[in-house]
Amino acid sequence: MPDNMFLWNQVCETDPHHTRRVNQRGGFTAIDAQWQIENATRLWGPYGFRWGLKDCEFKGLYSNGDTLVELALDAKFYYPILVVDDNGETVNVGEGFFDISADIAYKPGNDSRKKLMTDATTKALSKLGFNADVFLGKFDDNKYIQEMEQKFHNENKSASLIMDRLELAFDEQISRGIKVNGEDEFKRKYGTLLNATQEGAKSWRELESVALMERFFQEMKTMIDINASKKGE
Repeated sequence: MPDNMFLWNQVCETDPHHTRRVNQRGGFTAIDAQWQIENATRLWGPYGFRWGLKDCEFKGLYSNGDTLVELALDAKFYYPILVVDDNGETVNVGEGFFDISADIAYKPGNDSRKKLMTDATTKALSKLGFNADVFLGKFDDNKYIQEMEQKFHNENKSASLIMDRLELAFDEQISRGIKVNGEDEFKRKYGTLLNATQEGAKSWRELESVALMERFFQEMKTMIDINASKKGE
């Protein structure tokens, strides 16, 4: 009986060095698309040989009849279906394919079609399990990031990476606190804590004291959450 998780389990984990924290839309982890394509190439061969997009159809959405405002792509993603035979060898038993689509706001000279093809490719790879740990929210857990750091690089360099993410998360909380309170009121309420952060950040990095920074961030987040709820945000 074939193992339905054979491909998924091969590609579901992500090297933190090929991710970045994006401080937009509530914050999320972005994955390097070229690294995803590299992993698929390592597994299946060059793009366009046994895997990729085909039957690509671009469509435009127009405003006022003649102004192109959005570009969409409908395509098919194809890939080899690999299984392990009774001798423990990986063999190709056929081709899989499915529909995939993507859209983007159109800007002249912005490589919109190229970006759409990259977006559609990475979306398709995610459906097959590539970097599933990111989409499952595991990269919100600093301990999990540290585990992946050790697995991919066999060394503990994750403290700096975690602190980078904490600082971005902290910046998000500051922006939210200013939005809820106004800048002057926010500085009056949290000024002491902010000053302590600026003075302590360098020492925390030197000591790799992730625990201190995590605790401070959680304290700040809790206070802002309580204040936001009082103001009915």
